[in-house]
Amino acid sequence: MQAAKRIGTKGQHLALKVLLLQSCAGVVASGIVAILMSLDSGLDALVGVVANIVPAGIFAFFAFRFAGASKNDLVVRSFRKGIALKLLFTFLIFAWVFKHTNVQVLPLFIGYIVTLVAQWPGMIYLHRA
Repeated sequence: MQAAKRIGTKGQHLALKVLLLQSCAGVVASGIVAILMSLDSGLDALVGVVANIVPAGIFAFFAFRFAGASKNDLVVRSFRKGIALKLLFTFLIFAWVFKHTNVQVLPLFIGYIVTLVAQWPGMIYLHRA
């Protein structure tokens, strides 16, 4: 039982670290966009960062709620629910942004993609640490 709890806690800590790394990468990218393009473009890139981080945080919450072989069914169900909610919230955020704001598409997707891509090396590097 303790081993399962440690596995869950380790996964939660890794997920939190990756989310923080993604957020930092997104903020840096937004700052670069603001410097190279304009302040408004930098803010649009920041919207892209949020469009990635919020759904990723929801997924991480559900994906690492349970751990251990005895909770295998709960782990699978929670993981699937996290994936479904991540996709739903990503869609809803983009739908809301495109309907209710005047964002520039390029900076928006720069922020989103930089934040998305930052998770891959982040997971590899932070998992080793």
